[in-house]
Amino acid sequence: MASPVQVRREHRENLRIRKKAEGSMIRKAAKIEISCPGKIILMGEHAVVYGKPAIVAAVDKRIKIILKKRDGNFTILAKSEIPYGVGMGSSAALAVVYAATLLAISRKSFSLSRQNRKLINEIAYQQEKINHGNPSGVDNTIITYGGLLWFRRKKEGAPFFKRIKSISLPPFVLINTGRPHERTLKMVEHVRRQMLNSKTKAGAETTIAQIGKITQDFLRAMKTENETAIIGSIRRCERKLEGLGVVTEFGKRLIREIEKLGGAAKVSGAGGKTGKGCGMILAYHKNPLLIFNLAKRYKLSAFKAKLGGEGVKIINK
Repeated sequence: MASPVQVRREHRENLRIRKKAEGSMIRKAAKIEISCPGKIILMGEHAVVYGKPAIVAAVDKRIKIILKKRDGNFTILAKSEIPYGVGMGSSAALAVVYAATLLAISRKSFSLSRQNRKLINEIAYQQEKINHGNPSGVDNTIITYGGLLWFRRKKEGAPFFKRIKSISLPPFVLINTGRPHERTLKMVEHVRRQMLNSKTKAGAETTIAQIGKITQDFLRAMKTENETAIIGSIRRCERKLEGLGVVTEFGKRLIREIEKLGGAAKVSGAGGKTGKGCGMILAYHKNPLLIFNLAKRYKLSAFKAKLGGEGVKIINK
């Protein structure tokens, strides 16, 4: 009978062999598919830029890169299911999948080890800074690692994040109100100006701190499956986001109707200021059909997404 030490050694050797084999598959495979998910922020948008926590989930809408190798050359085909510009992380997903693709092409062997995921995340974050100026890094992180994460940005160094486990997520419905007139970069700058302006700084800082507190309350509510507290947290967060000026008038009207039905909703992502669209709205009601009927009346697409799925992954064919 093998000793515990021998068992551990054999286990480590098996892992080494398996990782080596995965790397060889990348090198030898005629066709490689690299994909990653979209994301949705359940709670904490905008406040997360200023060091407050956010709860974020991977969504079962993915972007895929298909690599075909022939005569030493690669052809690349990209396909995406992620709606563009509505708060589901389309730009971060593109950054993550391209980072993974470049590493796969440039290395003789490549596998999605912990170290490589970290590198992919770092590369994608640098691209996100070009796209959005001062992003928190939450989008590229959840898209790289997947699942359901508690994320918090630090003043210096890498952000802190951990998986949220053993939670039964409520049946959230996502409503697509359309692309905002303002890009994410402009909305982040809109809040930043409030944080820097002497006349608005105190109020903005208070609002940001309150969103951080609501995020903590929301996590407790989900862990205890307290429907009343879940609805209350979503409604409170939405009011704070409206106070920051990141919800369009159309978005507010739609959300008030959901509240009249007994549910709750909030913008999820950077939001918008003018026009109709404010991106994706996260909605909850114990009877989701009421949400779908309301969205249909407004001629808006809505779907019940599967949350918490895989992050970036590689399939060899």
